[in-house]
Amino acid sequence: MKKLFLASVAANKIDKLLDMIQKPASSLTIAFVPTAADMYEDKWFVEKDRDSLKEAGFNIKDVDIKGKTQRELLEELKDADIIFVAGGNTFYLLEKAIESGFDKIAKELVEKGVIYVGSSVGAILA
Repeated sequence: MKKLFLASVAANKIDKLLDMIQKPASSLTIAFVPTAADMYEDKWFVEKDRDSLKEAGFNIKDVDIKGKTQRELLEELKDADIIFVAGGNTFYLLEKAIESGFDKIAKELVEKGVIYVGSSVGAILA
C-alpha cells in the first residue's frame, strides 16, 4: 500500500504519523533528508523535525541527496522504512532531487511500501 504523510510542519503532527503507521517507532528506520535547508544558516525548522522524530523513538539516518548518484542513494535508502524530507528551499530541493535521481528513487520506494513523509517543501516535492 502506498502511504504519504504531508504536512506544512511535520514536527507538529508526529502523533498522527504514529497513528498512521501503527508500529512502534523504535522498530522503524527513518531516512531523514535535510538537503533543502542547505542554503540557510539557521536550520531550526530541520532540527525541530529531527528532534520530534527522536522524541518519538524513531531510528534516524541522515541522507543528504546533494552530490549523490542514484546507486549511492539506493544503497543509503535500502533499509529505510520511512523517507522524511525536511523543509527548506523548494527550487534547491527540486534541483538536487532531479540531479541525483532522488525523485525517481523515492517514487519507486513508495511503490514498494516505503512511507514518504514531507514537511513543508518535502510535501511540495511529493
